[in-house]
Amino acid sequence: LVSVFVMVTAILMATTIRQELTPREDRAVALLRVTAPQGVSLEYTQTKMLQIEDLVMPLRDAGEVTNIFSISGFGADNVGFMVFTLAKWQDRARSQQEIVDEINGKLRGVIGVRAFAIQPNSLGIRGAGRGLAFSITGDSYTQLAEVAEEMVDRLNQTPGMGQVQLDGRRVTSVFIENKSFDVQMLSTSNPINDPGDLENVFVQTETGQMVPMSSFVTLEERAVAPELDREGQNRSVELTAGLTPALSLGDAFAQVQEIGDEILADENRIVPLAEAATLDQTNSGILLTFGFAILVVFLVLSAQFESFVSAVVVMATVPLGLACAVFALLLSGQSLNVYSQIGLVILIGIMAKNGILIVEFANQLRDKGADVREAIVEACTIRLRPVMMTMTSTVLGGLPLVLSTGAGAEAREALGWVIVGGLGLATVFTLYLTPVAYFLLARFSTPNAQAEARLRKELEQAQTI
Repeated sequence: LVSVFVMVTAILMATTIRQELTPREDRAVALLRVTAPQGVSLEYTQTKMLQIEDLVMPLRDAGEVTNIFSISGFGADNVGFMVFTLAKWQDRARSQQEIVDEINGKLRGVIGVRAFAIQPNSLGIRGAGRGLAFSITGDSYTQLAEVAEEMVDRLNQTPGMGQVQLDGRRVTSVFIENKSFDVQMLSTSNPINDPGDLENVFVQTETGQMVPMSSFVTLEERAVAPELDREGQNRSVELTAGLTPALSLGDAFAQVQEIGDEILADENRIVPLAEAATLDQTNSGILLTFGFAILVVFLVLSAQFESFVSAVVVMATVPLGLACAVFALLLSGQSLNVYSQIGLVILIGIMAKNGILIVEFANQLRDKGADVREAIVEACTIRLRPVMMTMTSTVLGGLPLVLSTGAGAEAREALGWVIVGGLGLATVFTLYLTPVAYFLLARFSTPNAQAEARLRKELEQAQTI
């Protein structure tokens, strides 16, 4: 009953775990994208970037930032990009997150541009580190502009949400084999230098006659957006929002969906991008991954024990181990990310090991003539030491992951807490759950010795015929 209570409680509390693709890793680098208003000159963008460099200079004087690399006119005159190289982990007292938070705080005082610092992750996902990125799709750009502005206003009121901005100023490009290529429109004859040249472009009719566009098209000049994006062949606007440590990527996207349910029309859809899209794909396949892992372990155990009942007894401790891993993540303040999910898959195999040590020995005792109760009691008594030895060695072997520092420590901690915390907590319950499960289920199986004896008897009877 205690084990069932623990598992049910873990299932209810699992929804409160922060979800993100990767933990915030200290990689000793911060990136900054600067966007000025459309139509400004390159000199304007450079002036604002120099102002940002002056704001970050105290960090460089303090030794926390060792190098600043800037590119102005990054794809357009109003776009800039900056890279801040931080000091080595042992040479600074503050973490990368604290330094980035201070930089973003200073950027709020820069008038005339939109900029926020981001932290790249170790997976190399395109668009990673920008925080939350998503698109709103619809049928009309006018309607999309209205709901996008309302979405920005609502997100700016959300606690833990960083700077929110509308995108749509990217240079048109196409990706071929993970390489980006710019798309340019060129004239095959006379150059097109002004809008009037478009009227002299000839097109071919159905009859094959070449006619100028001015014969059936009128030219009108007006102010429009520099780029009209599409997502999934639908009109769309892209929004990005920085995230503070108080708000995870999964929780932020959930809040976006809640706001979308209130303000979006029926034709509008929210499409996650960059890390949010990868997180959505990961969450959709997590149940399939765990189900497949449990199925494989169950089939292997069934083949080894030559009994489905023994395999069920061993696997009875696996859900409890996953439940204890959930408690370990909650107690340590870790998030459910790709590294902790790997740890959960590993934990499935490790948890089965404790049950194998007890069930295999109990089956051997039953083969010698012991009843179910006597076999499981003696097996638990004799196998207690091996179970505790293997558990202790595994937990102590995982402690360096939990106590690690430096580059990649956040990823190792996420994996270590699942193994150390999950296995450490679950072993105590396993010593009680496995005997109870064996006592209740083993009576429905026949010992291998009895099955072999019956088979020999049937063979001897067949030979006498």
